[in-house]
Formats: sequence, structure tokens, C-alpha cells
Amino acid sequence: MKALKILGAVFVLLIVAVGVTLAVGIPGGFVTGSIEKRVEKETGFQLDINGGATIKLWPLTVITLSDVALYDPNDTSTPQKFRAESIRAELSLRSLLTGTPHVREVRIIRPVISAEMARERTRQLSVAKRSTASLDDAPLPIDRVLVDDATIVLKDPRNRVENRIEKLNIEALISPGRKVEILAEAGSRNQAFKLEVKTTIPTGPVDSMTLPVDFKAEALGVLPQVLSGNGEVKISGKTITINSLSGMMGNARFSGYASVEATSKPLVKVNLDFRQLDIDTPAAVGNKTAGEGWSTEPIKLDGLNYVDADFQLSAAEMNIGSLKLAPAKIEGTLSSGIVRMTLSELGLYEGRAAAGLALDASIPSPIFALRAELRGVRALPLLQSAGDFDRLDGRMAAQIDVRSSGRNQREMIANLSGTTTVDFRDGQIRGINVAQMIRNLTSTTLSGWQEDQVQGTDMSEMHASFRIEKGRAETSDLRIAGPLVRVTGAGTVDLNNKMLALRTEPKLVMTTQGQGSNVANPVGLGVPVVLEGPWNAPKIYPEMSGILDNPEAAFGKLRELGQGLFGPNFLGGSGNGQPGQGNKVIESIGTIIQGLAGGSGGNQSQGGTSTPQTTQPTAPQAAPAPGTAPQAAPAPGTAAPAQRQSQDVQGQIDNVIRQLFGR
Repeated sequence: MKALKILGAVFVLLIVAVGVTLAVGIPGGFVTGSIEKRVEKETGFQLDINGGATIKLWPLTVITLSDVALYDPNDTSTPQKFRAESIRAELSLRSLLTGTPHVREVRIIRPVISAEMARERTRQLSVAKRSTASLDDAPLPIDRVLVDDATIVLKDPRNRVENRIEKLNIEALISPGRKVEILAEAGSRNQAFKLEVKTTIPTGPVDSMTLPVDFKAEALGVLPQVLSGNGEVKISGKTITINSLSGMMGNARFSGYASVEATSKPLVKVNLDFRQLDIDTPAAVGNKTAGEGWSTEPIKLDGLNYVDADFQLSAAEMNIGSLKLAPAKIEGTLSSGIVRMTLSELGLYEGRAAAGLALDASIPSPIFALRAELRGVRALPLLQSAGDFDRLDGRMAAQIDVRSSGRNQREMIANLSGTTTVDFRDGQIRGINVAQMIRNLTSTTLSGWQEDQVQGTDMSEMHASFRIEKGRAETSDLRIAGPLVRVTGAGTVDLNNKMLALRTEPKLVMTTQGQGSNVANPVGLGVPVVLEGPWNAPKIYPEMSGILDNPEAAFGKLRELGQGLFGPNFLGGSGNGQPGQGNKVIESIGTIIQGLAGGSGGNQSQGGTSTPQTTQPTAPQAAPAPGTAPQAAPAPGTAAPAQRQSQDVQGQIDNVIRQLFGR
């Protein structure tokens, strides 16, 4: 009896031990070796299960592999292709016992996938073998696949370049009817990625299989808007082709096709046609003030070296930020880090445009070149959308041929070179009354453009051609022609510092009849006018050195200027035999001009005219008598102090201003 009790106790202990083993798990070291050999035989890769394996049989069969790594023994640069903290599989025990294993779930924890990037495509010397595998109509042997916190590392060991996709989570659900739903999400710094794919796995040969796919993609920093659509996906070797592609980018519907060669350097081909394409862009650089300067933030273009592409985009209407193109067609290629792009058939604000762009990103400091031609384009909406500039309107024609290099915006502006020609016809300088500005210059220096939302300056023609070198644009043929004003000029626009240094010759036309340059004898200011300082608020003033260069010619212009600005009676008398107010002004200004030029002022007034006198040497004055006070004039042989001379001239100028404007 006692023996039976002992046997019963031992039996109970055995049952408990088996139950604990089934529930907790048993070491699976005896199976890891066979798994490693099987993988190496089937794939040629080396599998290492460094953390061993455990097997739990109840209530679900769970196999866990820890610290798993996969190596390519033939790859010396990036031998480790895959590593995971653990791989866990849940199976049905019944399916194992019946010989048809069915996996309920596979979960891969913190995998790291390494892939090599190449800057050059390798030629395939042999044709890839066609797959002979085929799928029957049996249910797929897995229900769910989960990937938690994955990292994809893209490396170029030769050039020491590395990019990462981090915090990648993937969930794949397989439901009856061989339907598959995949959701992938990743986030890294300022970029976020989300992809949803739905498809149905057909039966038949794998190599000729076509998958109907619905997709939706969001990629902050890569795609301008949410991309969704459907197509027929065919996988042949390493080539993935999407035919009958259609969908939406934001609110823009498109159709076309695409293909990808999934090699170490992918080749992407895209041909899409949009009805309307809206692309959001950052704020235009024209919104920055002159004091802000150009950005030094690096422009990252390295990724262009690791993909080749052929692309063609067309749209009935394309909106890039606030820039509107209707229609638009863009064709281009990307090869070895060099982008070549042609923009043709562009409709641009009631006109036409064409452009060619080349970008070389294969070198540390990328180079770009742009050629563009605009004809009959409305200037106001174009300048508003391109640079938030709303001061010019009219029909615009332009030719642009520029090139530059740089790693950021500042370097690219500093290295900008080329030529640009711009013409405006039948338009207006909005918010600025140039004629009034010229009149104001006779009494004061102007700061800024003297904007006035109500006033403007009509112009029949505006032309300027610039030669650009190292970020400095020089012009020698600036001209503006309108009913009331003519302006010619030359100078420099410093793009680096956003500064102006222009020297102009403004003239007023005292009639509104006619356009262009048919009106004869416009009235000039008599001296050049300088515009210098920040281009959004320059100082505008007459250049006094222009008077000193040719004082007699400047003096002669005064009579024209006075009559043009203040009327035909400016020089004439009042009818009582007294000289007119204009003659007095001319006499005073003549004295100033002669004094600045180094002579003595003098004039003759006869019949309402005034003529500058030629300065002659004068005899020395007699010395003062002994005991008398010294006179204000300097002693013989000595020069008047510069400060006193400046004060005298300023006093005379103030007197002239009071005579002209009564102040």
C-alpha cells in the first residue's frame, strides 16, 4: 500500500513537470542547428541564432529565436544584412500534428536591415533566370506579420555616406480570400512616412503574376501632398512595373505608369498626366528683408547620386505655390547625380515660357545652370507669385541665362553669373509717382521708394539688361519711357547684400500726349540722381559731383528745369520792369555752382536771361591799414577754411530752396 502511494506521488510530479514544460518552454538548441543549415542551403546566406531558441507547446505553440543575424559571405563591404533582437512565431499545435503547419502570427522585434547603395549602375551581363514557382488556391499559411521598431540602414562605404529610416513599424494582415492589407509607418526627425497597401494574392506562376493594388502614401518632406491610387503591379525578377496607374495627389487626379528596377542603384521611370497639380512650396525668398540675408542652411542633394530616373509630367494646370502654369510639360532624366530637365509648352499668365535646367549633384558643391525665355507674360501676377513683388505691371519679356554653384543659398547667390534681359511694355509702376519723386528731389533727399497705394507711373517701355558676375548684376542700358517721365541709367545690383547702386538721368515730359520716346525735348533735372542702399528702401538724391563735372552745362539746364517744373513765367518778370523770381533763383544757383567749381559767381541779367560768367583771376586786395580790424576775407595767398566754405555754400543752397518753395 505504501508503495502504491509513492508511485502515485511520482506520477503526479511527472504530470506537473510536463505541464510546466509545455507552458513555460523547453530549450530548443537541438533545432537551431538544423534551421541554420536549412537557410544556408536554400539561400546561400549564413544564419546565426546567437541567443538560442525556446519552444512552448501549451496553450499555443510558440517558437522564439533570440539574437538572430543573417550574413552574406560573399559581400565584404556590408556582410551583415539582417539582425533582430528576437523572432517569435505562434503556431497551431493541431496543424503541426496534422503535418500542415499554420502560423497565426510572426513578430520580429527591433530588426536592423542593412543595404548597400551605389553611385553607379552595374551592367547585367546575364539574363536573370525566370522563376518556376507557382501558387495554388490553398489558403495562405500565415495570418499576421508584425515588425516592431525596425531600422533600415542604407550605406555607401566607399564614400562614407549613410542614411537611416528609423522607428519603422509594419503590420501585414492576411484574411480569407487571399486578401492582404499592409500598414507601414516610420518617423525620423523632420520626416514622417505612412503607407497603406491592399491587394489580393492570385494563383498561378509567380513570374507572370499581376497584383491589383490600392495604395495610399504620406511622406512629409518628400511628397507635397497625400498620394493615393490603384494600379496593376507585376514583379519580374528585380523589376516592379505598375500599369494602369491612376489616382489622386491631394485633389489632383492623375493617370500613367511607373516602374522600378530594385537594384543597389534603382532605376525609376515615371510618366504621369495630371488635370490639375498643386504643389505647396515654402515662402518665397523675396519675402525676406535685405537685413535678413540669404540662408546658410545646407541644401541636401546627396540622395540624387543613388537613384537614376526618367520622368515626364504633364498637367492642364500646374500650381507651384502661388505660381500658375497652364498648361505645363516637364521632361527630364537623372543619371550619375546629374539632372537634366526641359520645361516646354508652358502657358504662363496669358503668355508663353520655356526653360531648361541642369543640376550636377555629383560633386561636393553642386552646380546648376538655367536658361529661360518668357514672352508676353503678365508681369504683376508673375512677380507677385515668384517674389511677392507688386510694383510692376505690363507685358513682360525676358531672357535668362545664369549658372552658379554652392552648398547653400548664400553660396549659390554669391557664385551666380550669367546674363539677363528684361522688357516691359504698356504697363505701370504701381504705387510710385516717378514724376513727383523728381520734383521732390529739388528740395530734399528721399528715403525709400515713396510708396503711395493710390498713385502710379504709366510706362510704355521699360528695359534693362544685366551682366551678372559673382552675385553682382551690372547694367548700362536701364531706361523707362512713359507719358510724363523718361529715365535712363546704369549701375549695380548687389544680390549678395541686397543693395542698389544706380546712377540715373531722370527727365520730365510736360505733356501727356503720345507714348514711347516720340515727345521731343524732355526736361532733365540737370544732374544725375543716385539710388543706393537696401533695395527695398534705398536713399534717392541728386549727385552733386555731377554739377562739378561740368558746371556750365548744369547751369544751363537750370533754366529748362525751372520752366519745366514751375511754368513758363518762371524766368519772366511781373510786367513792372523788375526781374522775375526765376532770374533771382538762377543767379543764386549760378553763384553756388561757380563756387563749388573753384571760381567766383557772377551773372548778367538782360531781357530775362541769365548767363554764367567765365571766372577770371583777380588782383590781390590791399592789406588792411594798421590798427584796423581784420576783414572776413582771407589774407592774400591763403585759402579759406574748408568748414567755412561748406557753411557758405550750404547757406546759399538754403536761400535758393526758400526762394523756390517759400520755406
